[in-house]
Amino acid sequence: MARVLLIESRRADLTIIHDPELVLLAPWIRSPRIWDVHEDLVAQVEDKDWVPGRLQPLARGFARLLEWVGARCFAVVVAEDGYRNRFEEAPVVRNLPVVPATVRPTGSDRVVYLGRVSHGRGLEVLLEVARLMDGECAVEVVGPLDPGIEQGLFDRTPGVVYRGPRPNPEALDIIEGSRAGLCLLDDLPNYRHSMPTKVLEYMARGLPVITTPNPEASRLVLANGCGLVVPFGDPPAVVDAIRELGDPFERRRLAENGRRAVSRSLDWKSEADRFVSYCEEIAGG
Repeated sequence: MARVLLIESRRADLTIIHDPELVLLAPWIRSPRIWDVHEDLVAQVEDKDWVPGRLQPLARGFARLLEWVGARCFAVVVAEDGYRNRFEEAPVVRNLPVVPATVRPTGSDRVVYLGRVSHGRGLEVLLEVARLMDGECAVEVVGPLDPGIEQGLFDRTPGVVYRGPRPNPEALDIIEGSRAGLCLLDDLPNYRHSMPTKVLEYMARGLPVITTPNPEASRLVLANGCGLVVPFGDPPAVVDAIRELGDPFERRRLAENGRRAVSRSLDWKSEADRFVSYCEEIAGG
C-alpha cells in the first residue's frame, strides 16, 4: 500500500483517505492530503468485539496515536459535528445523502438493515426479530460483516436475507421499496453523539425508520415524524413496530415526512460546493 500511495500520489492533485490506518503512511503521500475522519476512533473501539478485552486499552491508545498523527500531517475533514472537539480547527463537512428526485413506494414484504454488521449495531436483535416474524416479513441485511461474524449465521436463521457488501448506489437501490429501515445500535459511546448515516439514507430513499433511542437518531425521527423509536435490545418491540408499519397509509405518511425533511436541509447538495471549494483550496496550496 505504501508503494501504491507513493506512485499514485505523485500524479494526483490531492489525495483523500478514509481508512484511519492509512494516516500512518503520510510520508508516502506526495500530493496535498486530506483525512476524512467519519467516526470517533477512540469510542468505536468498544464496538470491535474481535478486539479482546485485555487489548482494548492498547487499541484505544493506538486510535489516539492515529488522531494525533492525522491532525498534524493532514488537512482534516470531520464528517460529524459530534467529533469536532477532537479536531478543533478542522472543517466539518456533514456526511449527507444524495436525495433522488423519485423513489419506489414502500412495500410490505421486507424490512432492511444497511451498514456494517456488528454486535454493537444490533446483530442479535436482527436475528431474533427474523425468528419472531416467522416469515411474516423478511429481514434483509446489506453491508460488510465485522471480523468474527460468519455469513453462515444468517444462512441458519430463517427469514434473513444477507445481500453482502455492495457499492453504495447499488445498496441504496436495494433498500428502496421496503417496509422500513432498521437502525438498532446499542447504547455505546460512539453512537451517543453522532447521527447514523443509515438513518438519513433511509429517509432519502422513502423508508420509515425504526431506531433505538440514541439521542441524535431518535431526535431526528421524532422531530420529523418519519419513524418509530424502540428500546435498546428489545426484539419484541421491533416486531411490534414492524407490524405497526403494515398499515400502508401510515407507512406512506412517515416515508413522505422523511423525504421532505432531508430534501429541506439534509441533502448532500447543501454541502457539496463547500467540500469542493475546500478541496480546491488544499490542492492549490
